[in-house]
Amino acid sequence: STCRFSQRVALVKNDARLNEETDPKLVIAKLKREVARLKDELSLATGQDVEAGPLNEAELQECGTMVDEYLASADPEQELSIADPRKIRACFSILKERLSAADTMTDHNESSGTLSVNAEQLQQLQALLKQRDHEIAILVAKLKRERASNTSHPPTRRASSRTTAPSTPIEQDPKASRAQSMTEEERQQAYDQFKAQYPEMKTISQQKAQLQDLVVEAKAVGTRVAGEKKAMEGVKAKLEQHRLKLVPDMLELGEQILEADPIELGLREELDSLRQRYQQGVGRLKSLKREVDHLKHLLQAAKVKLHQDFETWLQTGHEV
Repeated sequence: STCRFSQRVALVKNDARLNEETDPKLVIAKLKREVARLKDELSLATGQDVEAGPLNEAELQECGTMVDEYLASADPEQELSIADPRKIRACFSILKERLSAADTMTDHNESSGTLSVNAEQLQQLQALLKQRDHEIAILVAKLKRERASNTSHPPTRRASSRTTAPSTPIEQDPKASRAQSMTEEERQQAYDQFKAQYPEMKTISQQKAQLQDLVVEAKAVGTRVAGEKKAMEGVKAKLEQHRLKLVPDMLELGEQILEADPIELGLREELDSLRQRYQQGVGRLKSLKREVDHLKHLLQAAKVKLHQDFETWLQTGHEV
């Protein structure tokens, strides 16, 4: 009898059901959100507004805020997540107004001949202009010396076929011939002596040291920017994984659960902080590149001037 009883018990099937009471307010809110979502999808699919009413002031302001955030963001993956065709058209209209205003401002600046240049760029341009004036002055002085030399030693004309005149050899400057007959070792010693007493050598050394410091800083900033970009990718991956875990709750309670989730808010805050530091680092790298290029140009011009002054110093016959 015990075996027959166990066989009958094994044939028993349980149908478990959860007795729960659903709040009618939550059901109504969920159905409203579902209706709004379906209306947006229907409007997007058919291209016609289900509700042809215009956007109110708050919705237009929201569209303007989304467009401004989209334009100000440096993230190439930034998107405008909009399903309502009315809001899409409003965002395009606002974007067109922003671009038209920017083009108008650019045309006004070009027509008035004014450019937006900050103080640092203005200082660099002034230094570059001063360097160009100095180079032009050096070339003009060299050209005047060559003309004076040609005037003091006019070229000898060829004698005619009927008359022959003895040709007198042109006298060479003994100081110039001495400079030409110097060996490499003597020339190097003279160059070292000239650099030791060259008045602009201190400025050249300071510019070289400044260039090295800028290069070191640029390498450090580049490493930090690369690390921040990698950290941003990691935070984005964590955010996506966390949102996947919240999908059941989002289907039940809606997307407003994300606004109250502490992990979601913390990851968003961390991502915004990393994005801000990344943008600052990229801006600093651009500024360092301009400074490095400017110093390289100054050092190249100073090098050319140094060699020209050295040759002039040798030609004038200073004692080595």
